[in-house]
Amino acid sequence: MTNFHPLFYIFCFFLCIQLYFLIRYFLKLSFFAPEPTPSHSQPEVSVVICAHNEIDNLRERLQSILTQEYPVFEVIVVDDRSHDGSYDWLLSIRNDYPFLKVVRIDEVPLHINHKKYALTIGIKASQYETILLTDADCKAISKNWIAKMAYCYGKDTKIVLGVSQYEKSTGLLNKFIRYETLQTAILYLSLALSGKPYMGIGRNLSYKRSLFLENKGFKEYLNITGGDDDLFVNKHANGTNTAICTDMQATLYSKPKTSWKDFITQKKRHLSVGKFYRKKDKFLLGLYHVSQTMLWIFFIFVIGVGQMQEILLVSLLMALRMIGQCVVFRKTSTKFGDINKLWLFPLLEILFNIYYWVIGTNALLSKKVKWK
Repeated sequence: MTNFHPLFYIFCFFLCIQLYFLIRYFLKLSFFAPEPTPSHSQPEVSVVICAHNEIDNLRERLQSILTQEYPVFEVIVVDDRSHDGSYDWLLSIRNDYPFLKVVRIDEVPLHINHKKYALTIGIKASQYETILLTDADCKAISKNWIAKMAYCYGKDTKIVLGVSQYEKSTGLLNKFIRYETLQTAILYLSLALSGKPYMGIGRNLSYKRSLFLENKGFKEYLNITGGDDDLFVNKHANGTNTAICTDMQATLYSKPKTSWKDFITQKKRHLSVGKFYRKKDKFLLGLYHVSQTMLWIFFIFVIGVGQMQEILLVSLLMALRMIGQCVVFRKTSTKFGDINKLWLFPLLEILFNIYYWVIGTNALLSKKVKWK
């Protein structure tokens, strides 16, 4: 019997963890389709958008929200201290869209995060029970975005997690942004599908107004930058009150950052709130990310010190794992409407692991980051 190097067994241990996530969670999401129900209601919906100096995005993208085909909805745009003409432009188009409500914020109370304050004002100004959130730079690719998100509400549903992608362009940065966004979506949607919701994204997120008001909104983390989406979901979502929407027509698209510096600043803000997640969520996410990184590290170790038989075996196992991962990721990204090239996935995964630990550690240690 061949005696394998101890590093080989460590590699196999982390491989098993990665395969567990792939088979237990990710595979289920890739084949997920909502069960058709004959009596889905169409609740009245309040779309809330916060905008700070977003005049160009509002002019270019707001119409995709205002022209949605849905029986009863309103669009509330909260102009957060803008000085670029956003407020005047919004007022000028109200006659064309009587369901558009414009709320102006001139001053934010001390020690309260600007984004959370703007969202709170917008939600309080809404008149309908179902709140649907997005950002000023988001564009709906279908006139059925509201309908598809609202369709996911069942009898006990309080929260619906949607999908938001970034627009495709050339260059490594864009490919990496789209890969990172895809992996994040696969994680939070697949875990929610399995009864373990832990976050959502404010670019496409819906919840009940009563859930927000009864729990006093963002009271517990008003002074924290970020977390208006994932921390709210992390605190109030559970396996029975949360649904997901993966319909391509419900996917929204945002403009991606065009420089690594801007992207890293944005991601530091997003990752910095992870330390406030529930312990069980931090454990599960930590297990996934640590095992993914360690898998590559010990793969390299075995290649470097192992015998030929071990090198061939770990190469075969890694290849099989990557094929499975690529197929599942490709199928899921296609479901979301963003087709990625399979051969890039291994390279992007390696880059992601470097990025995650460098930027993530920096974000957790940073004391303060700004919204805008």
